[in-house]
Amino acid sequence: MDVIEPTPVRRAEAVAVDEGRFSPEQLHAEAMAGCLWHAVAEAAGRLGVAAGKFRVAASSQFVGGLNGEYSVEVVATVFAPGLSAEELHGVVREADRLWPYTSGNWGRIAVRVGAGD
Repeated sequence: MDVIEPTPVRRAEAVAVDEGRFSPEQLHAEAMAGCLWHAVAEAAGRLGVAAGKFRVAASSQFVGGLNGEYSVEVVATVFAPGLSAEELHGVVREADRLWPYTSGNWGRIAVRVGAGD
């Protein structure tokens, strides 16, 4: 049986000063796309699928509620032109299981992950 090494623990920091250069939605979408990209790479390796070059696109929308609390919806799509539809769906399903933002509604966070055409 092959031993799969876990992804090393990493920590990153960011500091917002004044108004910043990017909107919170842009920064959040970029972070989500990057996180899912790594999960897709790991999922492809675990499944023995040569994903080749793939791309992850994510959008993020923040919405203020009547009680003043914010919620966020994330829609992420994985594109891998070199994979069959079946392979891509398998990789996306495994990546969605691996990354910390598994699809679903988690309190005020809604996440949707799917395969692109």
